[in-house]
Amino acid sequence: MVVLLNVMKSGKPPYTPWCRSIWFIVALFLLLAEFSVLFFVKNYHPYGFVPVTFATSDSPLLADPETTTWVDYPEPVLEKLLEATEPVASGFDRLDQAEKASVLRDWARLALPEFGPDLDTEDPLKILEHSDLGANCKPRAALYCAVLSSWGIPARRVAMFVEAGKFDRVHSSVEIWTGEKWIIEDPTFNSAPADSSGRHLGAVEIQEIYANGGEITWVQDKTHTEPNFESYAVSPNDLSRVLIIHRKSYPLNTPKLMLWGMKFIDRITGDYYSILITRDKFPVPVFIMNGTVDRIILTGFILSLLAAFYPYRPRSDNASSTATDSSTTLSHKLSGTR
Repeated sequence: MVVLLNVMKSGKPPYTPWCRSIWFIVALFLLLAEFSVLFFVKNYHPYGFVPVTFATSDSPLLADPETTTWVDYPEPVLEKLLEATEPVASGFDRLDQAEKASVLRDWARLALPEFGPDLDTEDPLKILEHSDLGANCKPRAALYCAVLSSWGIPARRVAMFVEAGKFDRVHSSVEIWTGEKWIIEDPTFNSAPADSSGRHLGAVEIQEIYANGGEITWVQDKTHTEPNFESYAVSPNDLSRVLIIHRKSYPLNTPKLMLWGMKFIDRITGDYYSILITRDKFPVPVFIMNGTVDRIILTGFILSLLAAFYPYRPRSDNASSTATDSSTTLSHKLSGTR
């Protein structure tokens, strides 16, 4: 890069045309390095190579609802969800946010009564169309978030892991904004966590209490459903070791190629998709997860291409003749010496 800056400053490339090949090789190497980074980081996030920032439990990124970009559901989708949940919404005008969320959580759990395949969609209407097949936690969380949005209740998804990079033991849940704090409302197990005093908890509070050896009760407010969180194969204590809180979502039914492009742009611009909090040391450095390394590689790639395509100007005829005269004079002097 220093060579390239000297070239641009002097206007006289200090290299021969074959050096273009070297710059092209450097650019190709950086391109392969970027693909390697994208392939590597997707192993540590359930949504692929989206950018992730690290945070501690007291980070303002976690507490402020303004840091979350809500899913912009199409109006017809929201209207159909309102219509579907209308039977359970009687008396909503007397309920606060948390109480409304609890009623809607119960509806979302009963709307998908059976556990089934992982539906490859986050479209709530398509999820409901396959309600006879059942669903696992991911589409349940997507449906619940959409229902909450239809009633104007801010919500965000939370991915819970036993170990970073191990997606065989992971759970998708939902946090809702009560107006004062974020609390977990889990549509898969139809429950909400509470401490010994009955206070409802958010994902970060769960992680802290379990880390300190405390006890948490997972309360089913309305309908008792099985399995519940405490009878699940993986305990909520273990699942809370790594938390990924999503702060944005991409438009529904986005084509896969376009979705990859949106994720890559987010990595380059630093528009974090989610926030990661862990009780253990995360195996991947933050500068790789948040897209910093991508920006460095992209900068080097662009500079390498600039160097490769920089106009090479061969030595002029005057300069060549001067060099020839100098060589002749030197030869004569050497001959005279002999």
